[in-house]
Amino acid sequence: MQKTVRRVKALVVSRIADLERDLRLECAPFLVSTSTSSSSSSAGNATREGEAAEPAFELELVAYAPPPSGAAPADEADEARKLVALLRESEVVVADPALVAPHLHHLATTQAGDLRWMQSTWAGVDSLFRALGHEQPHKPVPSFGLTRLGGVFGKPMAEYVFAFVLSRERKLPLLRDLQERKEWRGAHDGYDYRSLSSLTLGVMGLGDIGRELARVGKAFDMRVVGLVSSKERYHHMLNAGAVDELFETHATTPGNHGRRDIDVFLSRCDYVVNALPSTPQTKGLLGLREFSACKPGAVFINIGRGDILNEEADSIADEGDSDDDTNDKQVMMKKQKQEGDVILEALERGHIAGAVLDVFKSEPLAPPSRLWSAHPEVVVTPHVAAISFGRDVARLFRQNLVRYVAGRDLLFPVDWHKGY
Repeated sequence: MQKTVRRVKALVVSRIADLERDLRLECAPFLVSTSTSSSSSSAGNATREGEAAEPAFELELVAYAPPPSGAAPADEADEARKLVALLRESEVVVADPALVAPHLHHLATTQAGDLRWMQSTWAGVDSLFRALGHEQPHKPVPSFGLTRLGGVFGKPMAEYVFAFVLSRERKLPLLRDLQERKEWRGAHDGYDYRSLSSLTLGVMGLGDIGRELARVGKAFDMRVVGLVSSKERYHHMLNAGAVDELFETHATTPGNHGRRDIDVFLSRCDYVVNALPSTPQTKGLLGLREFSACKPGAVFINIGRGDILNEEADSIADEGDSDDDTNDKQVMMKKQKQEGDVILEALERGHIAGAVLDVFKSEPLAPPSRLWSAHPEVVVTPHVAAISFGRDVARLFRQNLVRYVAGRDLLFPVDWHKGY
């Protein structure tokens, strides 16, 4: 008697180029044959060297083609109903969070149908939590599991960060300008630079991205300090010499004269790199008060999330301002607050010397934003520090798919209740 093999139906909802192809290549040993309704796959015979025996199952892969980015479908309501039906009848979904977020309320609690697990194609899943209204208490959460794309962004993120660090320290734009002017200005003619080994790198968040930033910083012989939610959790990095000092996001450490850890951390850094996710604990963590604690000449690089910035906090009054002047300034600021104003004011006040921003609270960044051109020391990039490649998504999906069928813990899980 032939043994029944479990079949898993997976839906792909993504705009990542060639993702469906990469998934089919990576999961080829499990795929149901498309030639007939019965399977001719070699399920269970795809064990890789060094892996435990994989469970026997078949994978039915279905791809949903979303409308082109920026284009509205001819019948938006009909398209939405079609996608929700596909989501509910699929046991597994591989999706760009932004494409499924508008429909998430249809999948909450008992409405999820057959859906049991969703694999995000992005590292960040905050769009899903915004769609759920995560900040509202007692809000129902989906019954299916969620995993994020992880373990692949550390190296490209580090490349992005150190491209800007090296460009700034070695003054590459100046050298290009000198070349165009055919001007030879050597070491004794006004050109100089700082060695990275003389600088301190501050990393906010020591997940897989933050750890890679710290590793590369150490390779340049930089002093590396980390800002984390719990020093105890990352103490092994301190013991191993991966970081030189640790600080906690919401702590005041004895011996620092009552100063908050975050202020001491910022005062140490020549470069402050935010690699924290968006959580209720990290939103609004950096305001003008915090930037005022920065080391003179510090540069802020944001590759985490835009809502780390506190745009609502009142401006810090200049020394010598009267109470009336201060009140007038704060009223004006509250009326005119725009995304990025805290960065621009920190620059204007000399709290920081530059900012490299890849992420924003509202994306895409609107053309009227002052961040585009209001200050020469602001660099804006369109959320491209590290992008999702189909091959990386497919590789992680295969690993998690095998774990899912075997009933094992999945890699890079997200807690619906915690928001990360």
